[in-house]
Amino acid sequence: MKNRYLLPLVIIMFTMLLVSCSTPQTVTTQEPTIDTNALRTEVAQTIEAESTLNAALTLAAEPSATVEIVTPTEAASPTLSAETNTPLPAMPEPTATTVVNVVYPTFTPTYYPDRAELVSMSPVLGKSFRPGSDFDLVFTLKNTGDLDWTTSYRLEYLSGVKPSNQSGTTYDVVKLAAKVAKGKTVDITLDMIAPSAAGHYTSTWAFVNSEGTTFYTVSYGFDVKNP
Repeated sequence: MKNRYLLPLVIIMFTMLLVSCSTPQTVTTQEPTIDTNALRTEVAQTIEAESTLNAALTLAAEPSATVEIVTPTEAASPTLSAETNTPLPAMPEPTATTVVNVVYPTFTPTYYPDRAELVSMSPVLGKSFRPGSDFDLVFTLKNTGDLDWTTSYRLEYLSGVKPSNQSGTTYDVVKLAAKVAKGKTVDITLDMIAPSAAGHYTSTWAFVNSEGTTFYTVSYGFDVKNP
């Protein structure tokens, strides 16, 4: 009875031994734990390094400003072109500038001891007369000079209508009838006859001293109109 149970037990144990030997054993391996903070730091450093490298490459690729120093050269002398044997134009040489100093004369007024001033004239300037009518032209002059006017001082005819006496004879000179002291006035009368043709006329005279020097001029203008 005891042997009867022993044999099946041995067979079962042997079978279990064979099964255990043929079944592969599972080895449990512990996976390493990943530090996420360290991983993030490493990724950030990698990105920063790549950005720095890209910026350096971009800066190196951009053109840089250059400074060109130009050295002045002397004017080139005429040379012959190797192809055409034509002289090249020479650079113009600087020419000297002539400075002209203009000296203007200094005006020095001439002092005349004889001087006169027209105080009035009669008839009024620009009056109208009939053709052939006669009238007295009176110049009132004042002695404003440093010398007295003697009877050698006179009016001399210059241009325009001449005076005429009662006989119709014209004259060119009218002398002073008396001496005129400094600061005094004198009336010089001329006998005038209006021309026969209508128009505008003048009569101009020079006041001359005893030496024949003209120091003043007077002129009268008038009109002749038909009635």
